[in-house]
Amino acid sequence: MQGSTKTTSAEATSTPVDMSEKIRFEKAALRVSVNDEAPTYLSPDQKLASRKLYYPYVIMVLMFRLLAMDQLDQTRAAREEALNTLEGYIYRSRDFLDDELFQKVSSEDERKSFKEKLSAASEWLFSSDSSTLEDFKSKLAELTYLTCSLNKSDVVETSKVPFLEERQTT
Repeated sequence: MQGSTKTTSAEATSTPVDMSEKIRFEKAALRVSVNDEAPTYLSPDQKLASRKLYYPYVIMVLMFRLLAMDQLDQTRAAREEALNTLEGYIYRSRDFLDDELFQKVSSEDERKSFKEKLSAASEWLFSSDSSTLEDFKSKLAELTYLTCSLNKSDVVETSKVPFLEERQTT
C-alpha cells in the first residue's frame, strides 16, 4: 500500500497525509537520582508563617458570610414585625368598628365599606407568603388613611381610634 493517502475524520477538509514517511524512534538518556533522605517537615515557625497568609482570608470570608446572614435576619425580622403590625392593626380596627361611639357617629355604609376593606386586607395578609416589607407597609398606610378618613376625632375618643392610639404612643 505504498503511496496511499489517508485522511482523518478531524481533518476531513484538510490536505491528505502521506503515510509513506517512516516513523523514527530515537533513544534518549534518562537521568534518575535517588534521595535517601527522609522528607523534611515544616517547623512550628514555618507552619505559623504559612497560616498567617491563609487564616486572614478564611476569617474575612467567614465575616462576610456572617454579615450576609445578619442582613438576612434583620430583613426577615423587619418583615415579620411589619406583618404583625398590620395584623394587629386589622384586629384593632375591627374592634373599633364595634365601638358604640363610632357606630353613633358613622353611617352604616361607611362601616360596611371599611369592614369590607379590612376583610380584603386580612385575606391578602394570610394568602400572600411572598409579600415584602414594602408591601406590608403600603397596605398599613392604606388602612391608616382609611381610618383617618373615618375618624371624627371631635366626637370619638382618641384612645378608641387605632391610628391615633399609635400616634400617641410614639
